[in-house]
Amino acid sequence: MQVRTRIKKWGNGLALRLSGSMAAVPNFNAGDPIVVEVSEQGLLVRHAERLSKTFPYTEAELLEGLTPYTAHADAIFAVDPGAAPFSSEDVYRALGDQPRRSVGEDDW
Repeated sequence: MQVRTRIKKWGNGLALRLSGSMAAVPNFNAGDPIVVEVSEQGLLVRHAERLSKTFPYTEAELLEGLTPYTAHADAIFAVDPGAAPFSSEDVYRALGDQPRRSVGEDDW
């Protein structure tokens, strides 16, 4: 397909407006990431390769070894800032876990 159009001034630069079939055929939408190849013959505009969002760890790997102590469960249980803080024993009792070491109130 070939379309005749004009390059127009836009601020301090130049702009080529993609309207109608110029945007529809290649399925361009506002905000799409693109790549522009520039040569003496002109411009070639293509969709940029989408970067896949992969995470280096699985959910299971992130949660491995997590305990109420390492998860700061006391902060989770202290919803009301005006309420007295929970003791470590309260947190472990609520979560059904046992501390792995002796924990004093100052540790929380």
